[in-house]
Amino acid sequence: MIIYQMHPNHGRHKAFSHNEAKENNENGWKTVTEEEFYAGILKKAEIIEESDELSDRDKLVISYEMKFGKKPSHLMKDETIQKKLDE
Repeated sequence: MIIYQMHPNHGRHKAFSHNEAKENNENGWKTVTEEEFYAGILKKAEIIEESDELSDRDKLVISYEMKFGKKPSHLMKDETIQKKLDE
């Protein structure tokens, strides 16, 4: 069983037990449907494809967030972000 959860600061998370989900909910996570969980990711993918105005950095940040469920540290260099995406 997979329980989909989202947090305003920490992004997305998949819990694999009711106890884990309950503990996460007590710490600010919100249980959402699978559709809600992936909707933000799909919307961001559309933004990347449709926008000519995004900088390369912005595209990397959005791609990182889509893959890992959270934004990269503002201290990460573009090369480091790309390396993590390629792993």
